[in-house]
Amino acid sequence: MKPVDGGSFGRHHHHHSTTIGSPVAMHFHLLEITIISGQGLFPASRSLQAYASAWVDPKHKLYTRVDRAGVTDPTWNDKFVFRVDDAFLRSETSAVNVHLHAARGRLSPLRDHLLGTVRVVLSALRLAPGAGRCVALQVRRPSTLCPHGILNLGVALHDSDKIMPLSFDLQSLAAFAYKDLIGAKQEKYNSETSPPADCGEPQLERTGSAETERDAEEREREELETKLETWKAEMTPEHETEDQSSSVVGRKKGRRRSWRLSCFSCSGKAHEEKAHEAIIQYS
Repeated sequence: MKPVDGGSFGRHHHHHSTTIGSPVAMHFHLLEITIISGQGLFPASRSLQAYASAWVDPKHKLYTRVDRAGVTDPTWNDKFVFRVDDAFLRSETSAVNVHLHAARGRLSPLRDHLLGTVRVVLSALRLAPGAGRCVALQVRRPSTLCPHGILNLGVALHDSDKIMPLSFDLQSLAAFAYKDLIGAKQEKYNSETSPPADCGEPQLERTGSAETERDAEEREREELETKLETWKAEMTPEHETEDQSSSVVGRKKGRRRSWRLSCFSCSGKAHEEKAHEAIIQYS
């Protein structure tokens, strides 16, 4: 699956939107674009997995997730942030470009199909710092530029002076996606909180999760042993009674069989003796 606009799609795309050189001590704004959903991007008879790419500078493109539902009205709700300066906001032609793609298979050598394009002209929105708007813009076919479908967007402008904790960490970023920022922070947190490889087992006083997990395992083991003992205590008398009763019945059956056999053997001997006496008398 390769983006038709030449960018890199997937987990590596954020590398294109990270460094633009050393931090510059200048006033800038954060332009926030939320790509919400699309409507009627392709015929309902087709099933395409759509995604979007957006950029202010073609060198720093950002990509949404792929809508796996494959419906004609895909939903993303992915939020992008672009760093812009006052000159960019004052220009009448400044815009955010959005391309909509249909993803092909991962093993396909062909580029992803371009469904349509959208150009978000900022001067037409008349944004003020701290304000935002939701807009529905027409999607145009890339070849004929005829309208085909609608793209729902959220656009907001933030002043960097009022969100210094965020902008201070992102001084070197030209553009970033919220989902990538959250993933990077999670990886950084995991690397800072995880112990070094040569430290051995984690210390319980520092890692309460390890202690809690061990306690839970110990409790489960004790509960299981208690249940087993209770089960044995409840089941043993019945088995013993059944075994004893079966042994008694077996002994009784054995006695009956032996008695019957002895009776048959005795009666057989008596008949033989009587027959022998009769033969002697006859002779």
